[in-house]
Amino acid sequence: MAASSGLLALAYWAKEQGDMHTLAKVCLVTGTMGLTFGFGAGVGSVSYTLPSELLSPDDASLGIALAEAFRAVWTAITMKMYPWCLEVVGYPPMFLFHAVIMLLTALFIVRYLPETKTKVCLSSSICSRKIQPLLYHQWYPTPV
Repeated sequence: MAASSGLLALAYWAKEQGDMHTLAKVCLVTGTMGLTFGFGAGVGSVSYTLPSELLSPDDASLGIALAEAFRAVWTAITMKMYPWCLEVVGYPPMFLFHAVIMLLTALFIVRYLPETKTKVCLSSSICSRKIQPLLYHQWYPTPV
């Protein structure tokens, strides 16, 4: 998505130059499709799955609800500020800023967040082995 945002910045820059309309069109289409696919394949679902990976199972639903609430609030704020930012800064710097933020986020995730894949799989399999007999006997009592 960072590369797609960079392509959008390049497209708007090329459009402002006047003689690079073909480059602008190619970069605009490629960048837009990349952002769309990137959001659908990764970034869109991350806000729902990240709290469940970082929080305990008891707190995961609260984390997901808070993430969605903050997302709605920041979307509303961004929608109100976006026209003003475009007037002041313009399209190319806005998309470059977005690309830089995504790269910094990726670096933060790689550097500071722990890998939880094996821990979650291991703990869920252990938990399912402990809970499964309990649930079975709760619904199907042993005959006396």
